[in-house]
Amino acid sequence: MPVRPRSSAFTLVELLVVISVIALLIGLLLPALAGARSAAQRTQCLSNQRQMMLAATMYAHEHAGRLMPALYTDFASDPARRVGWDFIERYTPGGVVHEPGAMWSRTDTGEVLQCPSTDGPSNWS
Repeated sequence: MPVRPRSSAFTLVELLVVISVIALLIGLLLPALAGARSAAQRTQCLSNQRQMMLAATMYAHEHAGRLMPALYTDFASDPARRVGWDFIERYTPGGVVHEPGAMWSRTDTGEVLQCPSTDGPSNWS
């Protein structure tokens, strides 16, 4: 009786087992990757906040200890709508600089002003 040489190809059962193992591994790894992405976004947000605080500190050193403005409107045209550092002005020895856009002029893009995990539009253009 002649002996048939064994074929080296995968059987259908072996192929299905390999595909199911790969699918199982992908199912286990995707949540871990999402967690890593969330951790990376938190780290980037903390880094952005640190950079903004360093910028505020540098601004204060350059302007006799005064805090940079954080005004939403031009306070000269409508003093009642001023929103920003005004609440802290009486506690700072140098006062507050009243010129809009001081922080904006020190950033290349507005992305540093918003955490990457923030939902919704970013109106920095």
